[in-house]
Amino acid sequence: MSETLAYLQNVKATEALESDVRDAAEEISFYNPPTPTQGLRHRAVNGAVAEAITKIVMNTAPSPERSKAISALREARMWANAGIAQARDEDLSAAVIPRE
Repeated sequence: MSETLAYLQNVKATEALESDVRDAAEEISFYNPPTPTQGLRHRAVNGAVAEAITKIVMNTAPSPERSKAISALREARMWANAGIAQARDEDLSAAVIPRE
């Protein structure tokens, strides 16, 4: 294979990879407003986390462990809400829809 052909194949592969990365970045950063059902789910998760944080603060002394527990709950909330945002309502049809 000639050096020119190898170079052109490398350029083409690089352009395809850049396009795939650009498409993935746009998909990740695109904002989809929550559906009414997703909004209910977000509020249910947020409420549960707020309740758990309140119980931890009311029952533990200020400490690095308490801070870690709160941080872990905040991270769990973030991932749960990301899962809600990524799922379509029909993907969650078997799940219980929270009530306000």
